[in-house]
Amino acid sequence: MSVYLPCHHDEILDPLLNDERWQIELKAKYEQNLKIYGHPYMAYKIQCRICGKEFYARRPEAKYCSGECDESGAILRRRERARALRQKTCRCCKKSFEGKRKDSEYCSHKCKQAAYRSRLLRINTGVI
Repeated sequence: MSVYLPCHHDEILDPLLNDERWQIELKAKYEQNLKIYGHPYMAYKIQCRICGKEFYARRPEAKYCSGECDESGAILRRRERARALRQKTCRCCKKSFEGKRKDSEYCSHKCKQAAYRSRLLRINTGVI
């Protein structure tokens, strides 16, 4: 029968315990540096862009308080990029539209059909 003895590696593997302890240490460092230097050197108080929770980080460009918020932020950025790729100009009527797919070329079935008939007419009359 084996008995499990906890070791120092367990703290690293438990993200909640590690994160809470890390936040306490960074908050103390933030307050200490603010008192001593007048600015938060190496510890910054930041508001999470997803949940709005205030947290402390070592980098001033940190955006998210946790891995969950980081993943949510990545999903939002991916959706925005996809939406930007779907912003198109119709090849037929030159109107701006958001396509359902990134390779769409026409704003509606009507414009798609008009372009098809125009191509068909050019092919049949020999004007290519």
